[in-house]
Amino acid sequence: MGRLIKMEWNCPFCGTKGIGGSLRNCPNCGHPIGTDIKYNLPNDVTKNYVPAEEAQRINRNPHWRCNFCNSYNSDNEVACISCGALRTNDSKNYFEVQEEKVEKLNSSTYSDSLYGNSSYSSSTSTTNSISLKNRIKKSANLFSRINWHIMIVVLLFILASSVIVYALIPKEKTMQVTNLSWERSIAIEQCKTVDESGWSLPFGARLHYTREELSGYKQVIDHYETKTRTVSKEVIDGYEEVVTGYKDLGNGYAEEITSKVPIYRTEYYEEEYKDPVYVSIPVYETKYYYEIDKWFYSRSVETSGTTDTPYWGEVTLADNERIDSQTEHYYVTGLIKEKKKTFTFSFEDWSSISIGDEIHFNATLGHGKLIKEDSN
Repeated sequence: MGRLIKMEWNCPFCGTKGIGGSLRNCPNCGHPIGTDIKYNLPNDVTKNYVPAEEAQRINRNPHWRCNFCNSYNSDNEVACISCGALRTNDSKNYFEVQEEKVEKLNSSTYSDSLYGNSSYSSSTSTTNSISLKNRIKKSANLFSRINWHIMIVVLLFILASSVIVYALIPKEKTMQVTNLSWERSIAIEQCKTVDESGWSLPFGARLHYTREELSGYKQVIDHYETKTRTVSKEVIDGYEEVVTGYKDLGNGYAEEITSKVPIYRTEYYEEEYKDPVYVSIPVYETKYYYEIDKWFYSRSVETSGTTDTPYWGEVTLADNERIDSQTEHYYVTGLIKEKKKTFTFSFEDWSSISIGDEIHFNATLGHGKLIKEDSN
């Protein structure tokens, strides 16, 4: 059996709290303990341990309730100390009385909800309101505990995203055109024969020769060495009895619930193991030496101008040359709120603009697109 702890009860008549569970009457008003009383564990259990010799004399059965005056009596008593009424077979003990109170409370709650008891509804509403406030408060506390570094990163990400999105949104501009210009470029490639080597022969390559060469090393196990190492393991050294809870005995006392927990110690020992020893083995493969024709950038034919008609430069290709790509850019320069700005336009829009025009266009990151306004 576990050690006994003296429990406490509160007097509902005079408000005295923390009355020792061994006392049958309130020390201030003399009210006897009855069915309106419930035993509670003290805040500091260790101060209420009952000495071992005294604990042996205490009956560990629950109190019984007098059917006449509702007072609690020790299991040792055959008659009620308060009124003298005899204990009968239907006299309920402390735990049966507590169950009876719970059943009455549940029955009352069900009845109130069934017939719409206003006080119950009000109480429930208040409880729900308090519960909602507590949830809001807990949510606020949780939010306040979020790492501020994460918050800064999130804010910076949102700010950067906003800037990018804002820059990508077309914005309507009005500009007085002061200059028009254009650029065109034709990139030309030249085919050259180059010597190369590799571990495979590319398509179109002309082989010179092959030879076996070192391509790398691979690690393989050569043998094993026997070594020793110190290892540890946890072994049970004994058991420790710890308190895991308390059992209400229904007589003003609670019994300590204990369990045995193993105590471990660390043991060290030497063990042998096989440690692999690796060696590097050279790997030889066939390497190909070949020549292959490849295209390389050679030159560009550039043309540019202002208001004259754009044209492509004249290209004269040698036998080993070809046109790789053609690029073109069309620029419109003008005044926007007395500031000089330059935008690129498509050839179609650019060709419809003249110097001195006031144009309306949508601009996105330095590129413009004319707004087709209704001529009416």
